Amino acid sequence: MVRLAIAEAFVDDVRSATTGDDLFAALARCCGEMKVRYFALTHHVDFSTASATGLRLHNYPASWQNWFDENGLGRSDPVHRASQMSNVGFPWSAVPRMIRMTPADESVLSQARLAGIGDGFTVPAHVPGEINGSCSFAVDAGDTFPRELHSVAQLVGGFSFDAARRISGTRNIWAEPSQTLTDRQLDCVLWAARGKTDYEISVILNISHETVIQHLKHARERYGVRNQLISGLVDYALAEGVERYTGVAEIGWLQQILSFGWDCRLLGVPVEENGSVLGAIEIRITPDTPAKLHAAGIWSPVPTLGRERRAVGAIG
Repeated sequence: MVRLAIAEAFVDDVRSATTGDDLFAALARCCGEMKVRYFALTHHVDFSTASATGLRLHNYPASWQNWFDENGLGRSDPVHRASQMSNVGFPWSAVPRMIRMTPADESVLSQARLAGIGDGFTVPAHVPGEINGSCSFAVDAGDTFPRELHSVAQLVGGFSFDAARRISGTRNIWAEPSQTLTDRQLDCVLWAARGKTDYEISVILNISHETVIQHLKHARERYGVRNQLISGLVDYALAEGVERYTGVAEIGWLQQILSFGWDCRLLGVPVEENGSVLGAIEIRITPDTPAKLHAAGIWSPVPTLGRERRAVGAIG
């Protein structure tokens, strides 16, 4: 129950965060509750170059950041490379089983320990059409990251990355539907919906990684399907007297649902099941739910929904 309280407190904290400092403070408080020393939220880019753009928020030692940037490890860091191979969080002890470790990789981990960074847990952030990233948590050198915190770290990591995108303006939640998708864009969207990463999609479709990123970016810009789905559920609930929805969602979708600004709470700590992390939620629908969704940029009602409902009622 303590773990659930930590996750819920963090979600409440981050919902009201409007600046990077707010998010940093929320992560610091959460790590204090988990008794975890470090956090690092970052896009996987080389921040040592003048052209590098991306999110980065951490409390690692300055000596580690300097060494990391001097060696241009934004893309080649072994933990970052391992995150390309998973859609769910993983302990750093699993990295040698996920990628082929080189002497240079071993040197990076050794240098981290010298800087005081011990065992950790990383949550990948694969947003279709965007640069890959992650949110990591780590304990002091010589300590072991507690296994019982994996599910909490999974939820906190994913939710904090989405919050960072919202605060920085990199999350385009105002996209409006326009023209239809091309066949190849649709292929990319369908594979992304099945949980495949940008890289995995490029292999499946035999196209370049960059092409997949662009296809997904264009598809995301053209369609507000998610927002219309959420708005339709709320519109239906208000019309039919449905006061709440309950359900189970995969962690990526769960993190989005919790960030929409409506009255939504976890029904337990997310758990790992057959390679996926699942969480149960309850969503309360009230007359002010549309206003809350509108404030978050989610409200996008389907114009024909009311007419279709009235037609069905007339037929019945």
